Amino acid sequence: MKHSISVALMFSLFAFPLVSSAQSFDQEFVETAGQGSAAEVEFGRLAQERAESEEVKSFGNRMVQDHQMALQDLKSAASEAGVQAPSGLGAEHRSTKQRLSQLQGSEFDREYMSLMVEDHHNDVELFRQADELAEHESLKAYASKTLPVLQEHLQQAEKISAAVR
Repeated sequence: MKHSISVALMFSLFAFPLVSSAQSFDQEFVETAGQGSAAEVEFGRLAQERAESEEVKSFGNRMVQDHQMALQDLKSAASEAGVQAPSGLGAEHRSTKQRLSQLQGSEFDREYMSLMVEDHHNDVELFRQADELAEHESLKAYASKTLPVLQEHLQQAEKISAAVR
């Protein structure tokens, strides 16, 4: 199960194309970041319900809070840039949510935290790219503001993941 969740997430995140036009990059960034944050909220809610470890539940709560705020900030930045923000989860994230929702307790803890480590590694790279490549200043500012939070999430996820193995 762990492998299939990881592969699905990696496929969805690495499907982020390197595009030639800045407008296309901006649109793809907004789409990927928006769906990613929406997924973090949904997965965090599952962690609050299904995790065994209080540390994992607390991390899930933080994901809900931080990524809801990130979604609001992204919508504002996207609007300023004239880019449409996504609504809801993409197919890969819905599939991952379904798989996670079938787990409980320590098995959920391990899978969820492993997913959070991978996801945040990819998020950090995506936001670094956006900080450099986004055409619209509102999206660059959003990426720059959000990147340190994602780096902190990654550090915390790595620590918790090691503890629940």
